[in-house]
Amino acid sequence: DSFKATQKVSSFVETIKMDDPNSGMNFPVTLKTPELSVDANGKGVRTKPLLDLLAFAVANEDEAKLKANQAELKSLLLAALPVWERIDGNYSFKDFEVESPVGKFAAKQFSTAFAMDGISPNGRVDYAIKASGLTIPQQALPAWSVALLPTDIDLNFGGANIDLDTMARKTIEAFDLNKNPSLPDA
Repeated sequence: DSFKATQKVSSFVETIKMDDPNSGMNFPVTLKTPELSVDANGKGVRTKPLLDLLAFAVANEDEAKLKANQAELKSLLLAALPVWERIDGNYSFKDFEVESPVGKFAAKQFSTAFAMDGISPNGRVDYAIKASGLTIPQQALPAWSVALLPTDIDLNFGGANIDLDTMARKTIEAFDLNKNPSLPDA
């Protein structure tokens, strides 16, 4: 199964109060954007096995019953793998501003993206951060460095051939709800 979710927020404002007694930092930071968009997509979501897991959780909410039925739990967990084939999401901000005690940081466009394969033997994860029309408070920098600042950035990084499948299967096989801890140390 697949899914697509889209959300738009207008006139977004969030104030974050930084208060760290150890460092003495105590100040507000305000994030503003006239438009925040969030998009999420999923492909190959294992809907039926996930619903089966939910039904199992509801039917076995009592700890003793859950422990007695852990073989079924393990079977359901294995059936749910890889959970999804691929999910991705994107946050996009227009005319993004961050007001701080040192001044206003801004970007005409700012976005972050994330994508991840499901639990597989050769999974992939990708991240991206993009900004255009960047400005930063010049009083925070030496005058000579202002001309060196980029106005646009495009950072992409990730990983490939990530084997979460072996780890997940070994974890499911090894856990025992009748022991404390449920997973062995090694």
